[in-house]
Amino acid sequence: MQRSFAMLLALTVLMTCLSGMSVFAARDINFEGLDFDYNREHTYYNYKAQYKDLSAKPGVYFDAPAAEFSAADEANVSIQEDGSVLFAENATWVEYTVNMEEEGLYGIEVAVCATEDTTNEMEFGFEINGETPFNEAETIKVYRGVKDEAEDLEENGDFKLDRGNDVRPTQVVSYEPRVMKAVDPQGLELEPFQFYFAAGENTLRLVTHGGSFRLLNVRVCNDEPIRPYKDVKAEYDALGYKEASEPIKFQAEKAFEKSNSVLAPTFARGNPMLEPTSPSKTKLNIIGSANWSEAGQWISWKADVEEAGLYALGFKYQQNALQGMFCTRTIYVDGVIPFEEFKAVEFPYTEEYINLVPSDAEGNPCLIYLSEGTHEIKLEVSLGRTASILNELNEVVYALNDIYKKIVMIASTSPDPYQDYNFEKVIPTLEDTLEESIDILNAQAQALREITGAGGSQSASLENYAQNFGRLLEDPERFNTGLSSFKDDVSAMSQWIIDTQSQPISLDWITLHPTSYELPETRASFFTDFAFKFKSFISSFTEDYDVIASVEDANVRSVRVWVGTGRDQANIISNLINDEFIPATGINIQLELVQGSLIEATLAGKGPDVALMIAQDQPINFAIRGALADLSQFEGFDEVTKRYSPETMNPYTFQKYDEEGYPIYDENGKPVEAVYAIPETETFNMMFYRKDVFAELGINVPETWDEFFAILPVLNRNNLEAGVVDQVMYQLMLYQAGGQYYADDKRSTEFDTEVSLEAFKKTVECFTKYSFPISYNFYTRFRSGEMPISIQPYTQYNMIAAAAPEIQGLWDMAPIPGTLREDGTIDRTQLGTVAGTIMFENTKDKEAAWEFIKWYTSAEVQTRYGLELEAVQGAAGRYAPANLAAFENMNWSYEQRAQLQEQWKFVSVVPELPGSYYTARGLTNAFRTAIYEFKNPYATLTTWAKNMDEEIERKYEEFGFR
Repeated sequence: MQRSFAMLLALTVLMTCLSGMSVFAARDINFEGLDFDYNREHTYYNYKAQYKDLSAKPGVYFDAPAAEFSAADEANVSIQEDGSVLFAENATWVEYTVNMEEEGLYGIEVAVCATEDTTNEMEFGFEINGETPFNEAETIKVYRGVKDEAEDLEENGDFKLDRGNDVRPTQVVSYEPRVMKAVDPQGLELEPFQFYFAAGENTLRLVTHGGSFRLLNVRVCNDEPIRPYKDVKAEYDALGYKEASEPIKFQAEKAFEKSNSVLAPTFARGNPMLEPTSPSKTKLNIIGSANWSEAGQWISWKADVEEAGLYALGFKYQQNALQGMFCTRTIYVDGVIPFEEFKAVEFPYTEEYINLVPSDAEGNPCLIYLSEGTHEIKLEVSLGRTASILNELNEVVYALNDIYKKIVMIASTSPDPYQDYNFEKVIPTLEDTLEESIDILNAQAQALREITGAGGSQSASLENYAQNFGRLLEDPERFNTGLSSFKDDVSAMSQWIIDTQSQPISLDWITLHPTSYELPETRASFFTDFAFKFKSFISSFTEDYDVIASVEDANVRSVRVWVGTGRDQANIISNLINDEFIPATGINIQLELVQGSLIEATLAGKGPDVALMIAQDQPINFAIRGALADLSQFEGFDEVTKRYSPETMNPYTFQKYDEEGYPIYDENGKPVEAVYAIPETETFNMMFYRKDVFAELGINVPETWDEFFAILPVLNRNNLEAGVVDQVMYQLMLYQAGGQYYADDKRSTEFDTEVSLEAFKKTVECFTKYSFPISYNFYTRFRSGEMPISIQPYTQYNMIAAAAPEIQGLWDMAPIPGTLREDGTIDRTQLGTVAGTIMFENTKDKEAAWEFIKWYTSAEVQTRYGLELEAVQGAAGRYAPANLAAFENMNWSYEQRAQLQEQWKFVSVVPELPGSYYTARGLTNAFRTAIYEFKNPYATLTTWAKNMDEEIERKYEEFGFR
């Protein structure tokens, strides 16, 4: 018997081993059949190499007014009286026939102009002879251009004041025509894109990505080479030009135009030498800083020249971001780069503000000739000498990320240190990729030393990465124990590229001056600095920095408003109030930035009249204590609620009760409800996915849950993960199955129903059967490809777009999977999250407070607030308004906005009720119990549902609700 058992056991072990071998072999076969080069052979980097033997000849080869197209999407294109072509909001196209005498590489240049309906940057792509020549040509962006709103400035151009503080002017669209060359949006290619045109007839199609604007002209051309300064200077001398005698100085913050609204004037405190400055007040005295860092962004100034002559340019600047490096700007004078030296002017690292005069190779200031009249000086962000280095390193990062992804698909993120995976055989490109990457890293480290003039930490880091990769090249099986370190090195290198690609500069003032002029001192003396800081110290005892706007006249109606987010948000709201609300209504607003607890202040009788940006669960907590006013009683309430999807009001709506605690019903037997907040923001989830990984695995983007669960085994077999937060997954399973969190009377949960229990079981299986990670860093895993699909808040989009350039074009977002209905439609219901504005019951002038709430939550104000917030904080601070009309005006592309609006149709919001704070806690405990302790999902949720119901009932009794 024992012998038979031993033989059976041995046979079982053998079959297991054979089974494991067959699975691994099958993975090898599948692996070899995957397309690991998805979307990379079509980069401009490779396109340029393909045509490296063709030359780019100067000249204009095609020049046509926009209206002279050969074909167009007539439904969305219209010819205007001035000969321009107006593109409708929808994505559309126009096509031109271009005849070439000989094949070659040519640039493309377009003239465009924003319209009153242009809400985003103007974007379109190019197709030549029916094909997009390379990935980057799919989306070429043209900045609309913005100006300071004239009404926000004094007659002399100074900024308006609020309690002695400069008020940042609103940024409004400039409708000046823009001539744009097709260039790399990341700035990694210094020269404009070159497109291959065959000899003979070609078609050139411009495809817009949505958004209304006008196309004025199309050219196929190559620029004449820019001459060096010595040649231009010789021409000046031959023409007898002399230096001007008087300097011209203008404040940088008072720019003429900016590429986009993030370049609004800003302030720097604590420096007595900035112009203007104050020890206690906010003065808008600089422009640029971190917001002026992306390739292609520009700022221009107008200079009134009274004396014709030669001028040197001077800048007072600070560049304290890239230590040991420099930031680069291209300088245009009246729309052209006057000589080679202005193509990439370098601003070295400096902790303090210093002067810079662009000079030639011998150190002599570069002079420009300006005639009498008005001239435009423009500075554009460029990567300069670092562009080629970053371009090469960007390719290395992608190649190494690809290697990491392949290794994970073979051996998981934690390879068995004792197993021989034969990485170099299973991944034929492994050794060549590592060897080429090491060579590039060493070469670029040397190039970095040459342009910085020193070794520095940057070049040392690149050499260190090369050494680490060299050890892996010597013995690829070191990936077994060193995969995590490999990933860290690649991530660090990618972050270094992002940091170096960012080129921020702050400017205080600009001068046009003769070489004999001595630029103003930039550093304060000891006594000047001491006196300034002493005044700042003294003023800190009298200046209330939390009061953003205050009541100056006690005899007029006033409302006290608290905002508890950040100073940027408070300053923007203050500007809006001063510009629009107070002049229109005569109601004064005392706006205060408060970080303390609203509950304690309310209980102490020192709270505000209105509070902004209150979390979803808070209004009901205040309301059941009698602290909030019922907003549904005010005139115009029904019109206000039409600004939102109906479900958005759910968490702010609650049953009314009489003095004895009994619910109140109307004559038709319907509950009488009160509403205690108006929504400000609303966020919801979208599905993020990696297009390259899906192509490699041969799977499609899931539309339904059946399709979603069908791809999970494919991901698991390749050691990849799907990422969904447990409670988010449960909400999706529950609501799409027709369930809900709470009973209709809002007195208990419905987690013990069959629908809820089945949804809970499915959710638990995601983590037990399909190995969903319970906690994870979405950004890191999505970026590396370990998690090629995840359901996340849509606000993650901008972070990935900004911080993971190496996967540009390899990912996207789409509506979440849904449940297929019998009629063929897909139900994508999910729960969103809102924040809102509340009014307190003890407010003295409720009508004035309601006027403010109506105004603040309107589409116009929410639009302006959102756009100005993005202007200050960049794309990462993009606002998520609950107001449907305001959302239309946020800076999403046409495709992105369409995807988001499609999902928004299915967004609900869960009601809030007394004790509902325990719901999230109870669900978390239920999940942890079922997953970690392997408890029966049905029994686990039933137990915790009882606890939740008891807590809700206890709260109802505590507040006297029968």
